[in-house]
Amino acid sequence: MRGDITASELYQDQEFLTRIGLGIYDVEFGSNGNVGFEDVFKFSFVENEEEDPKLYRRKVYNLTGKYYTNELARILWARFHESQALLSEMEGCEISLKEAAQRWLQDHGHEFFKSWALRVTEVPFRMRNQAEPYLGFIDLVALRLAPMWRELLEAGFNLPNILFAMALELPKKNQGSKRERYTRLVARLSGHQIHGQEDMQKRIREIKQLARLLSRQVGHNVGSRAATIEYYRRLNLVAEIESAPVRAAELSMAA
Repeated sequence: MRGDITASELYQDQEFLTRIGLGIYDVEFGSNGNVGFEDVFKFSFVENEEEDPKLYRRKVYNLTGKYYTNELARILWARFHESQALLSEMEGCEISLKEAAQRWLQDHGHEFFKSWALRVTEVPFRMRNQAEPYLGFIDLVALRLAPMWRELLEAGFNLPNILFAMALELPKKNQGSKRERYTRLVARLSGHQIHGQEDMQKRIREIKQLARLLSRQVGHNVGSRAATIEYYRRLNLVAEIESAPVRAAELSMAA
């Protein structure tokens, strides 16, 4: 009769899934062994695993305990296998893929994620620890008095934080070019520090490269202020990726 078989029972019937040629991935059962409809988004039923849009995301998660976008996970998956082959050859013994992944992330992860973040055309993240951009009445008044703050306010920085950061930068107001002073200001607002002139020049080069990328994307010149803010927004994306907690319990189950 209708209702005799529940979706939860079908999800758990491996013989049924095998007979109809489906596989099941990323299924998380509750303590009672049941699966609720609210967990459907965690399921992927595919006849061929290559058709799974989250295939590499799932594979990398099983190794590292962290989720990445599938596009990024696909690149990481290849890097992990390259690292496994190289380490196994160097050490004269078979290195597990899990160990190779952990060692690769430790040795090369930061530079890889930074290079990726500054190379992709768009990242769907706002500034770390900043509110959604919203211009209130005080912000609008401030823009009438100081139009150069528009990019900062529209990026989500609030007026008190901008004024406080400017006050901290006041002793250095005559140090460096206008671009360098603005770069230091946005760095401070974003939680970063610039260590010396060599570091400053490196950041400015990276900002210019990002500005060219963004300009090609939108079809017109992107100003240095907007590019500087976007640069630090992307660096904070790297920080978010690297500081994401590992789900130890789930990782141990997947290992």
